[in-house]
Amino acid sequence: MTNSFGCSKSATLLDNFFRPYPGFNNISMQDWGLTANYNSMQMKVTRRFHNGIEFGLAYTFGRAMDYIDSYNGGGPLYQNLRAWEYGPAGWDLKPMLVVNCLYSLPRGSRMFGTNSGWDNPLTRSVLSGWQLGGFFTSYSGMPEGLSLKVSNGENISGGGDGARFVMTCDPCHKTRGSWSFNERFNLHCA
Repeated sequence: MTNSFGCSKSATLLDNFFRPYPGFNNISMQDWGLTANYNSMQMKVTRRFHNGIEFGLAYTFGRAMDYIDSYNGGGPLYQNLRAWEYGPAGWDLKPMLVVNCLYSLPRGSRMFGTNSGWDNPLTRSVLSGWQLGGFFTSYSGMPEGLSLKVSNGENISGGGDGARFVMTCDPCHKTRGSWSFNERFNLHCA
């Protein structure tokens, strides 16, 4: 059974039914009005150079939010941009820890004693002034998005903005006991 537009009543509508200007297929528009923001708490502790050793620790807990991660990326055509796209940025790394150290090695010419043949200008210039340093960095992974694809490519959302997931309750809940595989997800969200 079809309606007056030639579509079956159970089919989703084409994008042309949602266009704000009937009769126009696509109108290209570019807007520079998007924004991104970054907020963080930063902490740094340093033990300055003393007795040949120095070390430091830096910790950052940050949050990056934006609309679209890529330059010239496409936003929603018919939905409210803030409600549809604003969220954690694709480059959001919440906690980050960096530890560094520097150790100044003893002068190599003194290792053999000052009365040995090793204490001369050549060995002092080659074996002195060496340092060992290193750093360790630990941070969380970037957020991962959810996507929905239909095997036959049908447009099931009925619009140009694509399908979205809507959370109706907390899908990752913890019940009493351990975090077993069967307790990871709340299958009763509806």
